[in-house]
Amino acid sequence: MIITYGTYFNNIDITEKFTHRFIQNDIVHIPLDVVFNDIFGDPVRGSLKNIYIKIPDKENTVIKENNKVDITIDLTKLRVITPKKINLVVIASRSKLYDQMIQTYWVPFIDYTKQHYENINIYLVFGSDANLDGLDCLTHLKDNIIISDKPDSLIPGVLDKTLYAFEYLKGSDYDFILRTNMSSFVMIDKLIEYVNTINSTDIYGGYLHIDASHTYVVGWNICMSRDVVSYTLNNREQLRMDISDDIALGKLLCKKYNVNATDDLRIEMGYPCTEKYVEKELTKNPKSYLCRIKNHYNRKLDIDFLRYLTKKFYTI
Repeated sequence: MIITYGTYFNNIDITEKFTHRFIQNDIVHIPLDVVFNDIFGDPVRGSLKNIYIKIPDKENTVIKENNKVDITIDLTKLRVITPKKINLVVIASRSKLYDQMIQTYWVPFIDYTKQHYENINIYLVFGSDANLDGLDCLTHLKDNIIISDKPDSLIPGVLDKTLYAFEYLKGSDYDFILRTNMSSFVMIDKLIEYVNTINSTDIYGGYLHIDASHTYVVGWNICMSRDVVSYTLNNREQLRMDISDDIALGKLLCKKYNVNATDDLRIEMGYPCTEKYVEKELTKNPKSYLCRIKNHYNRKLDIDFLRYLTKKFYTI
């Protein structure tokens, strides 16, 4: 691969970075029309994280024989995208199944984001009665654990933990909160791409459920901009604490905000975890940034799928 450019970017020669990151056997492994990261560094901080570049066109790309590619890039035409900051709020509990999810998926995922994404923070939110003894894998992640002020329960416990986390994070620097649960797999690059295509305010988004009685964003994928989180906290007295948390939030927020609906992606049919099956499911909604995994009749399969996806996306 040959890379030429009209100027240096922040006085950094990027040829070696491009070659190291994207070239294997003279084949380019990155689509040229998507946002990608880990290329340019901030010369002040010396970091290679969280600078996102979008290549403006493909007109200078020439595909040669044997899939060899020459690309001419004028760095003066590249657009730098300031990454939006996201807090992932995960409703967490203790059980044999959930402990396995923490060990198999959440700990490696948190470790990976700490290493690669300065704009992403993940928090596991437990009830006040949670005993974390035996979860040694969380010892180094104390800053990623929130213990709420009320005991664990489904109703109103999930909503209690959500509101407590919102209040806990009120002073932190973020643009969005994604509220999710233990068995939802987040594809972080697609999440970043999604939030960089939407407004930074008035966002109440996720998979939209509508029936004769209710309109709401389902609880495993609730994305809120910072102002919507603040509105929720300021109007918490209007939230019904005797119904499911996602329905309660929908009753409050759908009165004020239009839902920014996203694609749904689920693995819950009870099929064995095979590469062919997983890859087929992921292609059904390729823009989805979250996959709900809940095999109702055999929850042990959830661990197999989370292990496979974690290895695919987040192996350090």
